[in-house]
Amino acid sequence: MKNYIGYLPYENIQNIPSQHVPAHEFIFFLHDQCANLLVQYEQSNIAKIGIDTIVEAYSNKFPNNDSDIIEILQFCRNEGLDAPYYHFLISKILMGLTSDLLHFTYEALKAFEKRKFSVAYSLLRKPFKENLIFICLVLNNYENFIELFEQETDKSLNNFYKHSSSRKAIFEEIIPKLALPDLFEAELIDNMIFSKQYPLGLEISCQKATHLITSQGDFLKTGRMFINSIFNDPNNLDQYEPVYTSLPYIMIFTTHVLLEGFQKLVNLNENTYQHITLSTLGCYENLFTDGRKRALTQSYAKAFGEFLQCIHCGKKIFLTKENSLRMYMTGVLICNHCQFDSEFPFYWLLSKSSTRFNGDDYEDDNVWKDTILSRMFKSQKD
Repeated sequence: MKNYIGYLPYENIQNIPSQHVPAHEFIFFLHDQCANLLVQYEQSNIAKIGIDTIVEAYSNKFPNNDSDIIEILQFCRNEGLDAPYYHFLISKILMGLTSDLLHFTYEALKAFEKRKFSVAYSLLRKPFKENLIFICLVLNNYENFIELFEQETDKSLNNFYKHSSSRKAIFEEIIPKLALPDLFEAELIDNMIFSKQYPLGLEISCQKATHLITSQGDFLKTGRMFINSIFNDPNNLDQYEPVYTSLPYIMIFTTHVLLEGFQKLVNLNENTYQHITLSTLGCYENLFTDGRKRALTQSYAKAFGEFLQCIHCGKKIFLTKENSLRMYMTGVLICNHCQFDSEFPFYWLLSKSSTRFNGDDYEDDNVWKDTILSRMFKSQKD
């Protein structure tokens, strides 16, 4: 199939229009990088160390007293043991929110592969309208979040995603903390997730998938003699447009937010941190920036030039957009001459290289924001 990168099994993407296959594989790649962060956290054993510290402090004070975790946490709070208290709660909350977000995203992507559009869009609603907001709140100010968490959460944590100004403020606060802040724009993220004025955002499709009748806004209003979703033709491939216009940007933002969050919790291996950062940025620039503005990929073509040689015919392999995506996602390149596969250990080479990407390498400061994707999204506003 044209545009097939090879990150996913071929049978998984047969129902997806070829022009959307790279974006679908990219979103799955981002999902898997986030899942890898969860695995690394579990393997670090920090969660167990944290709970052991709390239980030990409680047992020293109250020997032979079996209490539940709530009582033990309250003891820590009362005794001023803030570090283990906050670490335990933030770890549990971040792990839970992330795992939940990834489960919903995975099932949505699998539903898109089967053209179950109503199911897919309904599954995308909660993880990005709620989980993502909560994750940002935790990482922006964990002490403030825990203070709200300790109260009746139906009141204290139930309004943050209701108003656009509040959501944008949350996004604006976290963006400077990310590896490449220039990539992200708070208003664009908010519009892609929440706005009813953009037909290529998620909100309209998610609302119609969730509710049989909708009425707010011209794009959401259910028409005469119609009920949302139940009459949709699975062969109408226009239904893919919103997800593959908006979700790549939303998902790379989510990935970089989680990367910084888990970096604070577990102090990730530097090579892992660099690989996730650079491979996700590399994929994004090849998919959505203009053809000649691929400074990151061009820097690696130069740094790894001696290794870009086909093991079969011996000729030079060029990092076209398709080959670059394969390098970042799969560690395999296709020779531009003989068309045979050659393994290319990008992760290993990156770990051995002193090359580090600097956003200042781009002559055009707006290159990350003025992308093919953002222009397409904004052009469709009501």
